[in-house]
Amino acid sequence: DAVLTFQGKNSVITLERCDWQGNYATPQRTALVSVGQALTVSACAFSTQHARAILVEGCRLTLTDSRFTRCGYGILDGGAVWHSDNDRTIRNCLFDRCFAWRGGAIAVNKLYGVDKCEFVACRSLDLESRSAGDVAVYADKAAAPTAISDCVFRQTSLVIGSAYDGSGARFVRSCRFQQGHVYYHNRYSTNHITDACSFDGGRVIEREF
Repeated sequence: DAVLTFQGKNSVITLERCDWQGNYATPQRTALVSVGQALTVSACAFSTQHARAILVEGCRLTLTDSRFTRCGYGILDGGAVWHSDNDRTIRNCLFDRCFAWRGGAIAVNKLYGVDKCEFVACRSLDLESRSAGDVAVYADKAAAPTAISDCVFRQTSLVIGSAYDGSGARFVRSCRFQQGHVYYHNRYSTNHITDACSFDGGRVIEREF
């Protein structure tokens, strides 16, 4: 049940091929925290029950080829990942049955830099009472021209709080939704929520949370 915290600036922390597992007796914790130091995680596996896996604040996050299984705690946002609006790359990762207050897998203010990931049966406890408890990715807004691309959502959904950024944007591109939805509100008139996406048992829904 390890907890690591990095603080500072002008440095990069790198984790490769790590297997991080824990069932945290003290809840409301984050297993890996980096404040002010860029974090790169590659080819790692996380299973942090009763704890968020990763929090990165005020610095770049690069997350590739990693797996998150049953990560999260019910009153924290972002069961696997919470990241502030700095440089971000999240690519080729699997988020399986993660849960949180909002954003079972990922919680951010502005959504961008998510590519080729798979989200499976992730939950947001805060949204269950509003019939949207199946949300894996929760963002207050999305960044133009593309916020998320080539991802798969299975029995889980995506929330974009505001789709007003930019002009002519296509925020969700080439994603597949199997029993999952895209929720959004406040769309700028020339923006498109989805482009080249497919839905099987789901759809795009305009709704404010």
